[in-house]
Amino acid sequence: MKMIIMPGDGVYVRRKRIEKLVWGLSARIDWKQVVVGCALMCISLSVVAAVLVQSAIADVPPRGASLVVVFVAFVGGLSGFMIMHRGTERAWL
Repeated sequence: MKMIIMPGDGVYVRRKRIEKLVWGLSARIDWKQVVVGCALMCISLSVVAAVLVQSAIADVPPRGASLVVVFVAFVGGLSGFMIMHRGTERAWL
């Protein structure tokens, strides 16, 4: 590991640049979309897990309606991820 030795002004300038980068990005994030997307993703993936655990306990593979529920909930989870991504996308561009 190489140590970088900077004069005091260099450290100050670098610290200000990192602060501007971090706080500048977080100010442009759409938190409503992040929260809604996270909630949708968590709820949908919980439904997927519940159906799969229930079928594992019954020792029967998911069929029919439960398979449709798993598919729809999985698509809902992906939609939630895309909503979260959209909420943060503008901050990086």
